[in-house]
Amino acid sequence: MRLELPPLGIEVGPCGLFMSSCKATHPDRVLNDYELIVVRRGTLSIWENDVRFDVPPGHALILYPRRRHRGATAFARDLSFYWIHWVFKAPATAERVLDVPQLLEVQRPEYIAELFHRLLDDRESQ
Repeated sequence: MRLELPPLGIEVGPCGLFMSSCKATHPDRVLNDYELIVVRRGTLSIWENDVRFDVPPGHALILYPRRRHRGATAFARDLSFYWIHWVFKAPATAERVLDVPQLLEVQRPEYIAELFHRLLDDRESQ
């Protein structure tokens, strides 16, 4: 997948740490922003349009805007993942592109966890 990179960066939206405590499923929705999901424990099974992703621990998934995403299976009790929504802020003339795999293995999960906790702490303190 190719992401267009604007020169002005990104605007971060909602974010959090999801920890399953029941057999619910991911909501069925179409959003206007990107979502990054980084799985800590368990496996997240989710559809984006007609593509199913089974995201194991230590892996990240990017969900794209204006695509339908919904749970493929009920959440297991041990499922836990970080999530963050964002949009690119760019002028209409942006032509920069970045190749990013939609599903990838996180090389340093402890570092990603630390960054998410810092972000969540900052959000909570403001």
